[in-house]
Amino acid sequence: MALSLNAEQRNIMDLFVNEKLYKIPGYQRPYSWTFDQCENFYRDLYDAFRRDDDYFIGNLVLAHGRKNKNNYEVVDGQQRLITLWILLFVAHSMFDGLDKLERTLFIEGWSGSEKNLRIDSKVFENNDSENLLQLSMKNGCELKQRLTAVKNRNDEIVFAKCSSLIEYNALCYYYWFSYLANNIGTEKTTQFVRFIVDRVYMLPIELTDDDAEKASRQALTIFETLNDRGLNLEDADIFKEKLYNKSLANNKGNDFIEKWSELKRSCNNLGLKIDDVFRFYMHIIRGLNNEPGYNQNLRDFFTTNAVSPLLTENYDKVISDLNKIIETISWVEDASTSNNDVSAWLQLINAYTNQYPLYAVVAYIFKNPDPDPQKFIKLLQALVRYCFYKGATTSVDNEIYLIIRNIMHDEDVKNYEQTSIEESFFDRIGTMRVPYALLAFYLDNPKGLKQFNVDRILSNKDMDYQLENESSNTEVRKLLDSLGNAIVIDCSRRYGTFEKRAKYYHKNCDIKEVKSIFNPNDIPSTTIIEQRDRAIKNRLVQFFKGE
Repeated sequence: MALSLNAEQRNIMDLFVNEKLYKIPGYQRPYSWTFDQCENFYRDLYDAFRRDDDYFIGNLVLAHGRKNKNNYEVVDGQQRLITLWILLFVAHSMFDGLDKLERTLFIEGWSGSEKNLRIDSKVFENNDSENLLQLSMKNGCELKQRLTAVKNRNDEIVFAKCSSLIEYNALCYYYWFSYLANNIGTEKTTQFVRFIVDRVYMLPIELTDDDAEKASRQALTIFETLNDRGLNLEDADIFKEKLYNKSLANNKGNDFIEKWSELKRSCNNLGLKIDDVFRFYMHIIRGLNNEPGYNQNLRDFFTTNAVSPLLTENYDKVISDLNKIIETISWVEDASTSNNDVSAWLQLINAYTNQYPLYAVVAYIFKNPDPDPQKFIKLLQALVRYCFYKGATTSVDNEIYLIIRNIMHDEDVKNYEQTSIEESFFDRIGTMRVPYALLAFYLDNPKGLKQFNVDRILSNKDMDYQLENESSNTEVRKLLDSLGNAIVIDCSRRYGTFEKRAKYYHKNCDIKEVKSIFNPNDIPSTTIIEQRDRAIKNRLVQFFKGE
């Protein structure tokens, strides 16, 4: 049977009084609703009750296979779903006459004494399922005792004294229900609870297929289409679950959790997202397997492509590769800040307008952890020559794939000489102005700088001064954005007139040309800028021709 979709607004009683088990998949983030979110939710519910208005709390995106028709994967809505369960459990524990609520909280087994929680979280980071189970074992008296135990002298619930966020939120709801019952009476409070289950609604969007995983993928697509809150799942969340399931199949779940947590810490230390690491990994795998995969995004590549290591390798091999990539990225970052020939070319790679050449660099170091400096520089020069000549564009991706493929198979990479290039090529440089200026500098100064910026020699105000003191020239304005007017400095950048900048640069910069150009007593003429422009273009042409 084909994939089917069903969407019908239902109240909380319809959602919960059935045989459905709501499973939170491992790729979801842990339960995280804060005090403010829980309080606002409670206030909104009570305001609707006072107005006698129905209340809608949002979508619930679900997926399930036809073979396990009562197992529903929660793709979106887990935070509200868990919070609702906590709220209803607390109400059931506190007030008599709400026995029917038990059917919303638990699913009865075949024996009368067997009960299972309606929500089962597979998210391993925060033990949400265990925390829900621990809460479900408490009665009203025990909740009251816990509330007393975790409050401070100001009658505030202290989060640090609670066993989990789930218990903390449950005790908050106990406190609010108690306050309400003391003010409007127990009977009116139980009417409020009945209002919640009868007149509070969600819109479950259910994706059903013979293949549960296919239904899940379609549900994720729908969720990310509907979601406008900027909380879309990262691709790594999906990959994490698949790797976790692989580890469970080998009874190595705890080992995976430890390794994944360490991986996350390593990424945080470098300011990386795990998605970024997987993106480098994708390019390496594509090159290694001669798999262009041009039209596949990151998630599709790792979940559906036949060469994906998530499908072909065990979890510890994947984790090992990811850690090696992180080490490689760290090596590249360190190497780019060293004062040598390699650092200069790495800084040029980083100055390019996108990361495609960097993918090739990381692939090279991944394959050659202890690279020969001259061979490495030759590769870097080829990447700079190709990408800088193409300009600021993502159309370099196809050629970068071929370069990575050659790297992974120990084959030579072309030098990419541009034999027909002329100086006029650099007349319209746009966003490549800074990369070209830096390239021209490093062609004559091969050691990488510890710190650098690119500034204009003459600013708009300075150019106005020149126009007043020189013969009128319609081409003068073009000089402002020319390479001749761009200069590399080895200190922090300053703004303002030439005179103000010159005093600072002359004192704080060590580059001889900067000290010569930024003479506080002698503002450069447009003729000097034109001469620099011609010299820089000539030097760049030589490089691109491979001379």
